Amino acid sequence: MIATSEPPPPPRPGLGRAAAIALAVAATLLAVFVAGVAVARRGDDSSAPPPTLSASPTAVASTSSSAPSTTSAPTTSTTAPPAPPTVAAASDQKVLLLDSASGATVRVLFDLGPSSPTDREPPSIGSVALSSDGQTAFFDLVGSPPEGSMKRVATRGGQAEELGPGRAPTPSPDGATLAFLRPSEPGRDVIVLRGDGPERVVPLGAQACGKVAWAPRSDRLAVDLCSDGEPTTVAEVDATAARATTLKPPGGVRWIAPAYRGDDVLTLAEDRSGDSVVVTVVAGRVTGTVLRRDRTTVVCIDWDRARSLLFCEADGSVWVDPDEGDAHVVGTGYHTAVW
Repeated sequence: MIATSEPPPPPRPGLGRAAAIALAVAATLLAVFVAGVAVARRGDDSSAPPPTLSASPTAVASTSSSAPSTTSAPTTSTTAPPAPPTVAAASDQKVLLLDSASGATVRVLFDLGPSSPTDREPPSIGSVALSSDGQTAFFDLVGSPPEGSMKRVATRGGQAEELGPGRAPTPSPDGATLAFLRPSEPGRDVIVLRGDGPERVVPLGAQACGKVAWAPRSDRLAVDLCSDGEPTTVAEVDATAARATTLKPPGGVRWIAPAYRGDDVLTLAEDRSGDSVVVTVVAGRVTGTVLRRDRTTVVCIDWDRARSLLFCEADGSVWVDPDEGDAHVVGTGYHTAVW
């Protein structure tokens, strides 16, 4: 007899599948919940390190137009342009600073005031010069005493300081030497070079008109010479050798108002029967023309470091020509001026 077993009872319909589905859903929900908690906790943790640029979409987005770029933009300078240069000018009674752009008076440096009844000849201001740093103005009074009286004053203002007898005090560009004029005998002047050591005296062999100009390297000077009180020519002075050489202009021409340009070239005004031409002179010969002025006489010339020209005319007007052709008047009533 073959043995047989009794079959198991049939499962309840749908019970096992429903339980499996329920368990799977529950597990999924639990996993999502746990992950959400973890993310929330991480977001609240200020000690968590920031995401790296290569891995974080947020970091990549920071280079978009709506957020600051991590690349530095070129910097535009906000430094203001330099202030317009000033001009030191002299009338018979005053030394003052003028704004070279507008002509406005920046500051009165010295006011001679009314003359004294006891003066044999009422004094007046003869020349003006500036130190290379623009901090000090040098000038002289002529008339009383006859040999002149030199002074200096700070361009920021203050009392003028007496420098002794002499005319046309002019400091060298390097600040080491003060050059000035002094009479040696009637009708003849010398130029004195005063520095740290003993004074050096250079005979000029003639009377100087009162204009002294240094070359930029402080090794040469130029002085205008007079005959019967009228400028006629220019002498160049070797400051090292203490020797003067008188230049000879062409016939019928006067050379006056010497000044050295920034490239060390001597310039001066040629007076041609009432017309003036500013020329360059090398080794005693005219090498070029800088400026022409008809029906006037140029009585002073100066150059700034940018090679902008300043000149004065016999009618008392002071002009600046920064662009060689765009000259404009700075002021009137002045017989001399410098940058």
